[in-house]
Amino acid sequence: MSTKENAKVNPGPVQFRWRSLLGVSVGLFLLFGILVNIVPALLVPLSLHLNGPAGAGALVVSNQADATLIGRSLADVEKHEPRLGAFFVSFMDTMFAYMMSFGIVYVTIAWFALRRGHWWAFWTLVVSSLVVLPYYALIAVTYASFGVSLNDLYRPFSPVVLLVAAATAPGCGGSGGRIVMFRHRRWSRT
Repeated sequence: MSTKENAKVNPGPVQFRWRSLLGVSVGLFLLFGILVNIVPALLVPLSLHLNGPAGAGALVVSNQADATLIGRSLADVEKHEPRLGAFFVSFMDTMFAYMMSFGIVYVTIAWFALRRGHWWAFWTLVVSSLVVLPYYALIAVTYASFGVSLNDLYRPFSPVVLLVAAATAPGCGGSGGRIVMFRHRRWSRT
């Protein structure tokens, strides 16, 4: 392939602008990584260790939904079964360890690769965000089988899904859901 032909296939890096579809997508993916993963991974374990399993407002869904599943309130668990309360807090620490790791990788991909217009970064962020949905469905089925209403289950997960959809929308469109590449003619495929 000649240099001229290669330039047509890979015209170089994308000129990044915050006020572009790519900029909006990068900003929303950064918010997702920071607000949904990194900040909770810092604050929630601190609250749990200081205040016990009921201290963060939820272990999985909400204190009320969690209490319905467990059969008693998290405060009651902490008071009457401190070992079980300590287990809940430690178990959540394991989840937040992975959330922090995921959040750092997510933000790094958004900032360094997606911002430069790499198509693989967009799809990595989209897929890694959506892969949680089957797990949320399993959580919902489990909680619903113990009497938690679907409304109580979907409320905490809806903002996550909406933020991912909002971050994904600027990069998708056209016929058949084909990637628009942020409608930028210099989208880099390298």
